[in-house]
Amino acid sequence: MGLNFNVQLLIDNTADDKPTVINLPDLGNSAIRELMSPLIEKTEEGLMPSFGDLPIDIGTQAHDRLIDLHKSLSDKEDRIGDRLEESMHDVSNDSWDVLFKQYQEVRNFTDRVALSISAIKKASKNPAMQAVIVWY
Repeated sequence: MGLNFNVQLLIDNTADDKPTVINLPDLGNSAIRELMSPLIEKTEEGLMPSFGDLPIDIGTQAHDRLIDLHKSLSDKEDRIGDRLEESMHDVSNDSWDVLFKQYQEVRNFTDRVALSISAIKKASKNPAMQAVIVWY
């Protein structure tokens, strides 16, 4: 079963008890699921619930893991970028298209993770906001 993960900012709403929800870009499934799964309480059958949320404010394990993921993605982006640059100088190398697609995918994911980290940081400065990572 594929689950989608994304960070949400919850803003206290003075008009009623329901917070205003800001959904940040989707963080996908496999990498983020592997990362957050150990932090998520499992069902009686030992499975991950099909939906839920986890606090991801600064200082939480979930936030620390997201920071580590961003560092890892940035390193991967650099490595693929270096390989891409090398392949541009070798006209006999036909892997440029493949490398460029990989680079774009990693870059896109890195940017989405960075956006979530930035939003979490900004939310931490406002007592009326909190950040959670949700899956569904």
